[in-house]
Amino acid sequence: AGTADYVDVRSSHRYQWVGLTDAPRTYTLSVYGPTKNKKMGLGGFLFTDNVGPTRRTGLQFSYSYIFKINKDIKLSMALSGGLLEWKLDAHKINLYSSADQVLVNSVMRTIVPDATFGTYLFHEKWYVGASAPNILQSKLKFDNALNTGRSQLSSHYYVHGGYRFDLGDDFKLESSLIV
Repeated sequence: AGTADYVDVRSSHRYQWVGLTDAPRTYTLSVYGPTKNKKMGLGGFLFTDNVGPTRRTGLQFSYSYIFKINKDIKLSMALSGGLLEWKLDAHKINLYSSADQVLVNSVMRTIVPDATFGTYLFHEKWYVGASAPNILQSKLKFDNALNTGRSQLSSHYYVHGGYRFDLGDDFKLESSLIV
């Protein structure tokens, strides 16, 4: 948030394996931009991810502080926090044994806190960054017999970078890599 000189609003809708029942679908909406003094950034992110009988919905708010390394290079450090809802709709599951009373005709859900930390070193032509979502490693506790206490959000670590090539006055090509 705040690494560009403007407010950015983006939305995406992704349908995977179109035509298959309960195929994965993802919807996102993000808004972010700089504060008036351009030393900080604020943003928000809303998403829902549907895969078969499961749905994950989240809302996060972000804050970043931007350090000026020199006249061309800046470093942004950001923290975001929010909530995640996990839902399992057992109506969409065909059970091996219909006597399984844990899942029969139930909708299970839980809401947990989530936080992400990230850094972003950037220049007009290149950038490199790292992020760590799920740093709270919240436990997923459903209010039913499935609650074994072992379901937990795992930490992930991402590193990414890119370079922008100028291809004339009107075109730029940006290559990027994420690990």
